[in-house]
This record gives sequence, structure tokens and C-alpha cells, in this order.
Amino acid sequence: MPKYWLIRDEKDLYFVNNTDEQIESVSSSIHGIEVEDGEIYTIRKKGYVYNNVEPQEAVKLRELDPIADYDFVLQVDIRVQLKKDVCLKMLSPSCKGGMTGDAVLQWDTGEAGKDVSISNC
Repeated sequence: MPKYWLIRDEKDLYFVNNTDEQIESVSSSIHGIEVEDGEIYTIRKKGYVYNNVEPQEAVKLRELDPIADYDFVLQVDIRVQLKKDVCLKMLSPSCKGGMTGDAVLQWDTGEAGKDVSISNC
């Protein structure tokens, strides 16, 4: 069963705390790259920061813009502060135009989801 995952609706991307424990904080940023005519363009946008994310709660990480995001390969960087001394950094799968569906970040077994990187902050 997914422990943490990302869900997407038509215009927003959400982080879901699918556990029975409160998370101290969740923050996000978006990284992107585009290559056009041999030139490399990068973007980095800060997302939202939430404190005290309740069990089974979903919090918005970013608003999606299909037109602006279309040419970029995007990745979401999520910081999850579980306790004072426990922080996880999760990198979502990289996708052109942004994520097109839902993605498991971490399973309840502790394993990372497909194409997800997890490390300590």
C-alpha cells in the first residue's frame, strides 16, 4: 500500500500522507530543463509549505500549467519532515510536461516508488 504518493487532477498536483501519523512539514519545489536549438534552459519554482499535515490528508504542491510546462522535463522535489531529526527528500519521476498521472513516492514497506529517489535531507 502507498505510504506517500502524488495525485494529480486537471490543474493541481497533491502530496498524500497515506499514514496514521502526522507529518511536521511538507515543502516542494519544481525543477525543469528544456533544450531548444542547442540552448539549455532551466527553471526552478518554489511550491508550497505545509505544517502539521494530518494522516490521510492531501496538500497541494503546485498548480499545473499545461501550456507553460509542455516543453520542459519537470521533476518535483519534496521535503518531508517527519520528526525533529528525521527528514526525507523525495524526487518524483521526471516527465516532459509534468506528471500525467498519479505516482507512488514510497510504499509502506519503505521501498521507493518507480523512478522515485529517496534520501535523507
